[in-house]
Amino acid sequence: MLTAYTVLITDILNTPYGKLTLIVLIFLAGMGMSLVPETVATILPRLAGYIYKRIYFAIGMTASIIVVGVIGSRVLGPDSIGGSSYIIWGVLLIAMSLQAFEWVAFIHPAPLKGRDERRIERARTPGRRTLAIVKQGLLVGLSWRYDRLPIYIWLVATIAVAGWKLASVMIISFIIGYLIPVFWLTNRLERLAKLVIQPNYRTGIFWFKRLMGVVMWLEALYFIGLLVTY
Repeated sequence: MLTAYTVLITDILNTPYGKLTLIVLIFLAGMGMSLVPETVATILPRLAGYIYKRIYFAIGMTASIIVVGVIGSRVLGPDSIGGSSYIIWGVLLIAMSLQAFEWVAFIHPAPLKGRDERRIERARTPGRRTLAIVKQGLLVGLSWRYDRLPIYIWLVATIAVAGWKLASVMIISFIIGYLIPVFWLTNRLERLAKLVIQPNYRTGIFWFKRLMGVVMWLEALYFIGLLVTY
């Protein structure tokens, strides 16, 4: 049964439609990550205002996501550590699915420190302000907190076993998906305010996280099958 499932998924992923489906799923995961409460509450309000904030933030975040992708596919992929890669990512995906289902909290929501909230505003010169925004983007791409942690782990696990050629396309898809809502919602704060008071917002996030949890389980099962047939 497990072998048949693994062979089926492998055959699907080897087709252009299978790869396209995976890329679209990565794109939707990026959009979902930019809309989770953690992002909406702690990141997007800082980017309101001039468009240069969002541009420099995008540069910093893109750089950090590329670093994560390189590490995932080159260092912790099956080409580097063999079958151990499937064990590592399978276990992590199962653990992260529990957080996505909100059954276990490996990382709890943490309030922002006061000095972080006005870091950009304190940077008086344009050069320092630019560096502060780029640094913020880098930290967002490298820091994994409560809502974003499971999606980041799923992203890295997926690109680690996909190989760099496909992984590079998936990283680009994820970044584009993430930045579209960021640019749209932070252009006018009333859009962000209108989003969070929508009655369907919490319901949508609830089902998005559950969907990601199911995808993590299916991918973890696939990794186990790959390990058995490795």
